[in-house]
Amino acid sequence: MMDKLIRVSEETHRKLTDLGKKGETYDEIVVRLLKPSKHAEEILVLCSEIKEILDSSRMYPAKSPFRTPAFQAMAHDIHEKVSKIETLAKMGLGYKGSQ
Repeated sequence: MMDKLIRVSEETHRKLTDLGKKGETYDEIVVRLLKPSKHAEEILVLCSEIKEILDSSRMYPAKSPFRTPAFQAMAHDIHEKVSKIETLAKMGLGYKGSQ
């Protein structure tokens, strides 16, 4: 394999050095950083579970405390935030578009 030189700023060099482990080459640091996060899959599972819980709250009887407008508004806000987290996790796994 032929080595290539890349130009990075001093700040980027410092950050890479800080992220590196003892004895790790810059190539190894960059390769590790480019790998999808192993936590991204776990995040997607948790997001799915949270959405299921929020969706199930809509099934409660009309007089349930989970059916108040305030709770429903809060559940909607949480659902939207979880969707944003899902999008970020998918980006970390290399998904394209808004899958």
